[in-house]
Amino acid sequence: MKKHIQILALAALLAGARELTAETVTLVVNTQNPTRHLSIASNQVAEVVSLQLANGAYSELIFQKDGSRFGWDDSSLLFAVATRGGPAVNRPPVQIAGPATFSLHTTTNIGGEFPGAYCTIKITPESTPPDKTIILLAGSKGANIYLEMSTNLFDWSTITPGTFSSATNNLFFRIRAEKLP
Repeated sequence: MKKHIQILALAALLAGARELTAETVTLVVNTQNPTRHLSIASNQVAEVVSLQLANGAYSELIFQKDGSRFGWDDSSLLFAVATRGGPAVNRPPVQIAGPATFSLHTTTNIGGEFPGAYCTIKITPESTPPDKTIILLAGSKGANIYLEMSTNLFDWSTITPGTFSSATNNLFFRIRAEKLP
């Protein structure tokens, strides 16, 4: 039984490690796409890595979190990360935990063109998302830990660790903890 738990724990760690890889997204605005949006989930953290605002037009990067809006535009001095038409200014990176939404926008310049602007954002999953972690604290009464399987995400059956394959149905697995009284 102990060996099965060790194998199950190793499998969970390996599966979690694959999910912990960061993703880098670059939002680009131009004539064809003057506005771009990016949303991050509650189990993600976003870091603004670089920002280049448009030259000769108004452009902005706005992020929304918990009903508040903040960010940078090409006239902002307090939060400026980039200067109008100039290179990005070195500032500490901004990190925002999700859920949040980023919007990069630019308007036409005097010539009626949409000059390009871009923002690169690194998205990293939380290292230990609370909804995917079971912790038994020292001194607690403990818990019964169950491995469960479903074919429809509604009906779950307790199973023992092993090798599974399916030719006809999708199989879903979860680990559930039940506190001891």
